[in-house]
Formats: sequence, C-alpha cells, structure tokens
Amino acid sequence: MSKKKIYKFKKSLPISCLCSIYLNTKMEEFSLSLKSLLFQKYIPNQIIVVVDGPIKKNLEKYIEKLTKKNNLIRVIRFKKNQGLGKALNLGLKYCDNDIVARFDSDDINLKRRLEIQYKYLIDNPEIDILGSYIEEFKIDENTIFSRLKKVPSSNKSIYKIMDFRNPLNHPSIIFKKKKILNSGSYISIQFFEDYHLWLRCRLKNLHFHNLKIPLVAMKREDSTTRRHGLNYAYCEFEFIKSCIKLNMISHKFIFFYLIRLLIRLIPKNILEYLFKFDFRRTNFSQNNKLTKYIKNLNIYTF
Repeated sequence: MSKKKIYKFKKSLPISCLCSIYLNTKMEEFSLSLKSLLFQKYIPNQIIVVVDGPIKKNLEKYIEKLTKKNNLIRVIRFKKNQGLGKALNLGLKYCDNDIVARFDSDDINLKRRLEIQYKYLIDNPEIDILGSYIEEFKIDENTIFSRLKKVPSSNKSIYKIMDFRNPLNHPSIIFKKKKILNSGSYISIQFFEDYHLWLRCRLKNLHFHNLKIPLVAMKREDSTTRRHGLNYAYCEFEFIKSCIKLNMISHKFIFFYLIRLLIRLIPKNILEYLFKFDFRRTNFSQNNKLTKYIKNLNIYTF
C-alpha cells in the first residue's frame, strides 16, 4: 500500500502541541502519536518535542528525518534526563501560541480533537484549562480493547474532587499558556507533575472544564503496576507534603491521603479487585472503530 503525505493541504490552528520523550520512548508509538495530531482537518501550527536526555538510536534518526523535512516540529533537548516536570517546563517556554495542547508520546489523538477543543475555548473565553473523557486502550494479540474513563465536567465539580484525586486526564488537556506560567508552570515532582499544577491553578482561581466526549486514546496496561509500590508511595508522600506546605489541600483531608499511601503498598491481587469498583471507568471491550483509525494512521507518512 502506498504511503500518503499526512499534512499536505491541511488547515492550521494557532495551537502549540507539547510533549516530552525519553530513553524508554518507542519510535513506533511516537510516530503514531504524531500522525494522530496531523491526521485531522485542522492541525496545530507548531509541535514542540522535548528530548529529555539520551534516546534510542532509531528514534534519534526518526526525529532527525522529521526536522529536516519540515519546520512544523521543533525539537528542544536536555543532555541528561531531567524528568517530565522540567521537560514540560522548558518546552512550554518555546511554545509560540497562547493556546497549548498536551499530548503524550504513546497516546493517540482522536479525530477532531484540536478542532473541538479550540472552538470550545474560543466560544467560552472564561475557560483556562480544558480536558475531556478518554478511551483507555490495550492491545491483546493484535486486537484493541478499550474502556471509557470519565471525569467531572463543571468547574465546581472539578474544584471539589481535586481535594481527593486528579480530576483531569493530562494527555487530553489544552490550556492558556500565560495562565499556566502565572501559576508556576510544571515543576519536578515525580508522577504528580500535572496534579500539582492543577492545584496551584486552583489557588489562582483558574477556570476548568472537561468535555463529556473522549478525544484521546490513552495506552493503558496494568493500572495496579503503574500506581503501586514503595517508590510510588514515597513520591506520593513528597507530593502530599508539598501540597500541605503550599496550603493547596486542607488538613482535614490528611487522613484520606494516608489511606491512599497504604493502598499503594497492599498486595496487587487485592488492588486489582478494588479497581473493579472504579465507577469512573467502564469495562474493557473490543473497539473496532479505534482499530480502523489506527490502521488508517499507519497508511500516512511525513
């Protein structure tokens, strides 16, 4: 099958898309993620990629090829790995537009994501940070299964739930750069870079909203592995300490956070059982529509 040029004759929006890649980033996943941004009727006029330290040789060659062919993608580098917080902090400074969309190197932007979010921000200028539902997906023997992850939609409900958990799906976020910089931007706080930022944005009375439709397909393997173990518990403890120090969460919620820390240390089989009662997520089911979408993305080239 012949390859088609992906963004020829596309209309662009004044949006900067921002992501970070590092040693464990897979070239095939990153390529698919980029294609999903450009396999749209409306595409961003700038993509900022922060290379956080050394990366694999095939990914390095791929990026070199991309930047030679076009000026849409700009690459910023750290010689040594600095972590996601510092990488996004640096990348944000290079974004030319005030409207910035986050995307992750292993996630897939669904059709019309940028168009829908850009229009919503323009029609609702009071909103500073806009997210959406997401489709969490996994691949089992070349078959894609997905489930819907819901988040609260209104600013009031987001503010309320933020005391207990992160109410935003980070890869779906689009925000106003000036407001984020004024709130302190991203900082280095492992696993909690976005949550910490949203809490600081709440202190600044920024306006949040989540659209009740999935605009990103987020790769998800085992949630219990991702958020489990001594290291994750330690990072969460440091996050909680910082939040209390900055008066971002009330002391009355400390007991709840201590319980969260204990949950990180319980056996995985028990944790897997508890995840079955997560009301925010539907059950995994085969997703032929997403399978077809990804197949179409692979037809295109830069």
